[in-house]
Amino acid sequence: MSAAEAGQRKPHSHIGLRGLTVLAHPRSGGSVLEYAATFCGCLSVLGLVLVGEYYLENNPTLQGFALLSILVAAWRLPARLSALIAGLAAALPFVSVHLGSLDTLTARFQLISTVTTACLAEFTVRAIIHADRERTALLDVLVRFTADAAHELRSPITAIQTVAEVALGQPRQQSEYRRSLETVLRSSHRLIRLTDALLLLASEDAGALTVSGDPVDLSDLVEEALDRWRKRAADGGVQLNGPSAPSAGLVSGDEVLLGRLLDNLLENAIRHAGASGTVRLDLDGSVSDGWTIVVTDTGPGFDPSFRPRAFERFTRAEKHRSRDGGGAGLGLPLCAAIASAHGGSVNIDPTVTGARLRVWLPATTQSAVVQHRQSA
Repeated sequence: MSAAEAGQRKPHSHIGLRGLTVLAHPRSGGSVLEYAATFCGCLSVLGLVLVGEYYLENNPTLQGFALLSILVAAWRLPARLSALIAGLAAALPFVSVHLGSLDTLTARFQLISTVTTACLAEFTVRAIIHADRERTALLDVLVRFTADAAHELRSPITAIQTVAEVALGQPRQQSEYRRSLETVLRSSHRLIRLTDALLLLASEDAGALTVSGDPVDLSDLVEEALDRWRKRAADGGVQLNGPSAPSAGLVSGDEVLLGRLLDNLLENAIRHAGASGTVRLDLDGSVSDGWTIVVTDTGPGFDPSFRPRAFERFTRAEKHRSRDGGGAGLGLPLCAAIASAHGGSVNIDPTVTGARLRVWLPATTQSAVVQHRQSA
């Protein structure tokens, strides 16, 4: 096939795709000329129905063409023009009765069928448009998430490959090999963390993120988390504080996931507190129906413009931070996913200097009794 023939066939393919789009997606847009042609066509059909009923008295079969014009208008025209066509179609039986071409009983039947068809057509079109918008939005989120995930995973993989190629390029000292292996190990750890985070978020998207429902003592988890992160905080010049004697806070959930939630909160707080900063982890049981985990740091806090997007995936508070020094933008989304799986929530407290995150988790029946006795 020559280039000229291919150029001649391309417009036909475009027209065919346009036709499929119009059939598959109601009110998918069009030019003013297309809308005018469709509107005039529907009006012409209604006019022919009126003329036909005048010359063929009491012929209810012509009403089917009026119903067809309603369906075409609902599918193709904007809502206001579609409603105008439906209103004119509903007026046809009254006009036919006035002209004496229809009896009252037939006119009533046509009116009921016209109104029913118009309502069903409008509801159907709106449902299809809503579903199409949701599908498009979900596809956009999936494409963006896939691109961001691939970008994040590429960084540690590239680091591993580069270090390995340099190390194998020529003979080196044992200390140099050791440094190379340490770099590979750090990159592999980051790769594992990213993979685990993506798997957890994918489970949440699929509705498969479930918790075991075992009783978990939050006070024990808080103490364990503080022990895990004290050395990391001290190495960065950050003072990490916790409650002196936290009350027993029982919740129903998954100990591993809740421990991961605390790790994410503390890692984020220590990273942003900076040298000579302070991070505090508290467990508040003053709320009668649950427990609140509070993590506060003396860093710069959250920018007001960032707060609405804080729990979006791959969103960073500081765009200029390097990917090695900063996180992947998955810490807070993971916390929100874990809290949601436990029936809780995460929110940012904007009333403090620095940053404060509150995680609310519903209490078990046993912990609610303990709280009631302590308050009494």
